[in-house]
Amino acid sequence: MTLFPSSIRWRLQLWHGLMLLGVLCGFAYTAQRLQWAQEIRRVDAELQQRVNELLGLISRPPGPPRGEPALEEFFPLPEDAWNASGPRAQQEKPLREWSASAGGWFVVWERSGAVLRASDAAAAGRPRLELEAGRPLTPHGATVALADGQPGRELAAATPRGEIVLAGRPLTAEAAVSRRTAWRLAALVGGVWLVGVLGGGWLTGRALRPIRTISDTAAGISAGHLDNRIEVEAKETELGHLAAVLNATFARLRRAFDQQARFTADAAHELRTPVSVMLSQTQLALQRERTPEQYRDTLATCRRAADRMNGLIESLLELAQLDADASGLNKQPVNLADVAGENATLVEGLAVERGITLARQLEAAPCVGDAGRLGQIVTNFLGNAIRHAPEGGTVSVATGVTAERAWVRVADPGPGIAEEHLPHLFERFYRADPSRQRGSGGAGLGLAICKAIAEAHGGSIQVESQPGAGSTFTLFLPAA
Repeated sequence: MTLFPSSIRWRLQLWHGLMLLGVLCGFAYTAQRLQWAQEIRRVDAELQQRVNELLGLISRPPGPPRGEPALEEFFPLPEDAWNASGPRAQQEKPLREWSASAGGWFVVWERSGAVLRASDAAAAGRPRLELEAGRPLTPHGATVALADGQPGRELAAATPRGEIVLAGRPLTAEAAVSRRTAWRLAALVGGVWLVGVLGGGWLTGRALRPIRTISDTAAGISAGHLDNRIEVEAKETELGHLAAVLNATFARLRRAFDQQARFTADAAHELRTPVSVMLSQTQLALQRERTPEQYRDTLATCRRAADRMNGLIESLLELAQLDADASGLNKQPVNLADVAGENATLVEGLAVERGITLARQLEAAPCVGDAGRLGQIVTNFLGNAIRHAPEGGTVSVATGVTAERAWVRVADPGPGIAEEHLPHLFERFYRADPSRQRGSGGAGLGLAICKAIAEAHGGSIQVESQPGAGSTFTLFLPAA
């Protein structure tokens, strides 16, 4: 059992869900911290006001002006000096009312560290900032833990003379607001995450729908429905381009299957003819006694049929080898002029026998290839030209280099080929003249073999022909 789902859709869902959850949690945490910081700033402003009030109680210019008593007279340690009718007691009254209503506390220290004044909560042991007596301080605040586990906030300040004042209050209300905010943010995160996951699942399903279409179509094609094609609405997307490529591949696959089926049927038909001849001849020979001459005639006929069948089998094997492994060619630097000249000499006897003149115009055409295979193409071109040229005609063979391509061209003044046959000349077992008998010519594999050899060399074959004006076959190869 795997830890993660194997489905692409659920993997995307899991990844997007985790990413969305992380972003939402980060947003919620930031929002909660900002809200808490805002509450702290508000409390600090409140405490700053109380600290300013405390500073106002103890502030005075250097020396006692207008006969006012010294600071020690305003803050004597004996409590009875702060009677209800004293001016300092009246000024301290708002602070004590604030302490009683907000649960806050305040403390005033002298330079020596002695407590000059403290609220009831501070006297009861509320935690306070650890301040070093006599050390000047800038206004600052700190969050402290109270005895009941709730947070509190304290803010302190110092006068130039060294007195220190401190005010603080619990953060119970602010903590409650922060908890409510946290729960609301959690609910918001959960709702947004759920909507995002559901919406993402719907979008992911729509985005992956073409993949299911491709899979279903491929399954149908593998089951034998070769005419099926992938229908994708968004053709300009990545999956649309993939569907177009697969449709082209399926079309080529269909053509390949059709060609294979035709090839198999044609090969069976071509092999059936010599086999039928051999069977009929042997059956006739075995029906009754024959003369030695009749037996020899029968054996000669069987030999011709066997030779034809052997030639067909050799051609089929050659095509199979070229289809399976084009790298088996023995490629070396060659000159098409030399290859064409050698093979023209080989067929010169056939040309003389038919009264055909071979015209050579051989210019240097260096390339890289298998000389034997390339000679096979030239021989096939020349043989076809000699067979179709009228008696006394001229067949020309020429070589050269044009636009970084080496070429060899064979032209004949024969009857030419109709335009409708030109696209099919290199199909296996195809004959431009259906009236030709199987025994009067080849099996229709020669040009197919030539095409396979040319493509194995990275080249191509071009045919130009008009009825009554002859035909021209040209082999193009990359020049060396």
